Amino acid sequence: MRTVIELGLNEQSIKLLEEYIRRFGKTLTPRTEFHSTVYYSESIHICRDEYSTRYLSERLPIKLNPETYSLDVFGNNNLVLKYENYSVKEIETFLRKRKNGNPSFSNEYPNFNPHITLGKNFDRKHLKFSTFLLGEKLVFDSFSWNFKGK
Repeated sequence: MRTVIELGLNEQSIKLLEEYIRRFGKTLTPRTEFHSTVYYSESIHICRDEYSTRYLSERLPIKLNPETYSLDVFGNNNLVLKYENYSVKEIETFLRKRKNGNPSFSNEYPNFNPHITLGKNFDRKHLKFSTFLLGEKLVFDSFSWNFKGK
């Protein structure tokens, strides 16, 4: 079982990303759903409560600055759009401190790298040719809080 808390993009941002990833052609297997995970744990579960829900809701919408975007390859050839945003980092820190209502800080996954996965099966060698960056502001306007099996 794992806890996954994600920020969801508004419809316009989803359309912008769908159009953007078409530029990569056959070098990428595109994602069909875009989000940014702000909390992931297989061992430290956070129960959704009114305080946490209100905290996240009050920070939405979150507009990302295109000047902070960069492309990278994570894990098993996943192309990601990295970004910097104070509000997103603040949310991630808040959630790690919440761990089951315990105010002590969780050290699980301490190197938070805000990103949106664009697709998979991307060969890192193509990254140096992928100099075109998205010049549009993306907006997170929702969040989901899930407990997923296995």
